[in-house]
Amino acid sequence: MKSMTKANAYAKAFCNIYDTSLTREAIDGIGQAGNFLNEHRRALFLFKIPLIDEAVKKRGMQELSDRFKLPQGVARLFDVLLAHGSASLLADVFLAIVKYYNREHQYESVVITSASELTEQQKKQIIAFADARFTGTKKYTFRLDTSLIAGIKIMSDTMMWESSIDNYLRECTQAQIW
Repeated sequence: MKSMTKANAYAKAFCNIYDTSLTREAIDGIGQAGNFLNEHRRALFLFKIPLIDEAVKKRGMQELSDRFKLPQGVARLFDVLLAHGSASLLADVFLAIVKYYNREHQYESVVITSASELTEQQKKQIIAFADARFTGTKKYTFRLDTSLIAGIKIMSDTMMWESSIDNYLRECTQAQIW
């Protein structure tokens, strides 16, 4: 919990300093790098080892920056994290930057999951439905999940809506109707 609070503080400071120079592409790159580091936690562990030279750690960060096309400010953020002994928080800081930036700029990443493939007409109807419930700029991603059992789920960081047999069964179980 304490590490998330620290990560949020670094993210807020980063956004306050670099907000005007950040683009949607830069934020997407930061999010992809954060997800990558979450999946490859061993890379973050290497930042904790004091025997590894700081130049090697910075070179690794530069390679990560090149791979995900990260903005210049990320190098400075990494230097600060290294100096504070918090470089292992990098994945959490990256993901917190994305959340903070999206909240400040009213940007919603909306994932629409359905039990079956949707036609273009159905997608348009669902987008119209979601547009009425979400404010700001939206990016829609469609996914297929057969476990929904004849249904649809619309989810973002701030809201979730679901209509499916699976959801109905969960509600019945919680209400102990069965």
